[in-house]
Amino acid sequence: MHKTKGNTQERHSANVLFCSEKSKKILFFSQLIVPLQQEHQRKRLDMKYIFETEMEVRDYECDIEGIVNNANYLHYAEHTRHLFLRSLGVSFAKIHEQGTDAVVARMNLKFKTPLRCDDTFVSKLGLSKEGIKYVFHQDIFRKADNRLCFHGDIELVCIVNGRLSGSPEYDAVFAPFIGDE
Repeated sequence: MHKTKGNTQERHSANVLFCSEKSKKILFFSQLIVPLQQEHQRKRLDMKYIFETEMEVRDYECDIEGIVNNANYLHYAEHTRHLFLRSLGVSFAKIHEQGTDAVVARMNLKFKTPLRCDDTFVSKLGLSKEGIKYVFHQDIFRKADNRLCFHGDIELVCIVNGRLSGSPEYDAVFAPFIGDE
């Protein structure tokens, strides 16, 4: 009987040790994650915007709750990218005719403060390059109080003559903004 009690105690001690190890692992991962989150926040605060445009919410973009439907933020972000290209003298259609298509590969979206009907907002854009991906860092601010409403990291890749590839045309156009990353 004493032996069983001892085994129970040994198992209990092992569970305590296991819990301690698990706690150490959780603590270790939280020590990794928090600095990464802080670094991401710092980078966002240091964001260098290279283009901005002003827009207004239209009533048909709002849902039953009276706020902009989340899908419309994607339209705002895409329209901002197209206006940015146009400001550089780039025709999306002409580059397509030459066999190069820039396509969205991934989006990381954060909806912060809702826009409402008739709100005026400013859509701002930053740009970086990671390998063959162009990453557009886009923020939308409500003009009345400068509150962040939306943040998106939108990754684009190029399809050149039907194949995933780098694009000399886009590299040349974006060179002043992405430097030697």
